[in-house]
Amino acid sequence: MDGKFTPNLYDEFAGVEIDFGVPASNLTTLAGAAQWTDANVATADGLSALTAACDAIEASCGQRPTWALSGRTNVRKLEAQTKVINAVAGAQTGRTNVALSDMFNTFASKGIPTDWRIVETVIDVDGVATRVIPDNVVVLGAGDFSDVLEFRYGVTATAMELVDSNRVDFSYQSAPGIVGVVVKGGPPFRQFTFVDAIGLPFLKDSKRIGTVTVR
Repeated sequence: MDGKFTPNLYDEFAGVEIDFGVPASNLTTLAGAAQWTDANVATADGLSALTAACDAIEASCGQRPTWALSGRTNVRKLEAQTKVINAVAGAQTGRTNVALSDMFNTFASKGIPTDWRIVETVIDVDGVATRVIPDNVVVLGAGDFSDVLEFRYGVTATAMELVDSNRVDFSYQSAPGIVGVVVKGGPPFRQFTFVDAIGLPFLKDSKRIGTVTVR
């Protein structure tokens, strides 16, 4: 969320941080009455916050953001904001929300992405259920996903040892990314299967991405 990656798989990586250099201007944090909370429905202005964030990304890379990633909670908060309702549907007493689909025309007129992708994925990280995208962050990106985000595989030391071993039943010639081998020995007969991999989430163009921490 901050354009930095901290490996936490092995102790050898302790203190290591990979900074892809996302401009500070692309990282917005809302405060006080501007935050998207239930208590701030009358004061929060999600349209202005998103417009400003998109302006910053465009100034950074020369392209307008074309997609957004967010949890469902942020969308629901956005739909319920009084200023958003008034901008989309006009001042209507008693109205408490508008649909995301109804906001798209307003989004388009302000240069806010209309391609919103809801991400609710939760994975296990060392026994802790962890969201892939925090539920208080909206991620904005300019261009295709492939222009911005990528997962790159490397070659592990274990993989190199495995493919050079004369005790393996089969191997991959260059051992890129993922390597799997079967090692047989004996007597008594024993067979071991090893699979090893290493990879890194990679920002190909850090100026094309930005975030809004909404609460």
